[in-house]
Amino acid sequence: MRKPYGKLIVILAAITLVTGGCPKKRGKAVETDASTEAAATESATAREPISEETWSWLVQTYKLLEANYEIGQKLVEDGIATQTEDPEEVVAEAKRLLDYGEQCGKEDMMEEDGQDLLYDMVSASNRLMDLIEKNGGTVVTMDEAVGKETEAAPITEAATETEG
Repeated sequence: MRKPYGKLIVILAAITLVTGGCPKKRGKAVETDASTEAAATESATAREPISEETWSWLVQTYKLLEANYEIGQKLVEDGIATQTEDPEEVVAEAKRLLDYGEQCGKEDMMEEDGQDLLYDMVSASNRLMDLIEKNGGTVVTMDEAVGKETEAAPITEAATETEG
């Protein structure tokens, strides 16, 4: 009779270790909870409305892109932009972002989306200004673009309303 009880004790000990007796598994459970909390915090941050600082940089970069777009487009149309790889692509990306910016409203944008858009606009603006400089054009600087009145697009209208 002792043999069946011996097997039962070994089985119960194994079950105890598997279900929670192992310290390493408890540590992993804690890590999972911490990573879940971090993911929840990140997703809450992603749903935050766009900050004033990000919006301001978006507006300024939009104006810079807008101010240089026509110059870059003219260089490409005239066939002068030969010193740049894929000049049509550079101008097309700038145009796509300008068109997108016309539809943007501050109240509809989340911080994470604004940061992504800002990154894309800065990258496109830098590529466009490089195209202009490499091909003999004159670049409009940030100071000139921000100081000069541009056509009222929604991204700039909303900035004017919040700044004034």
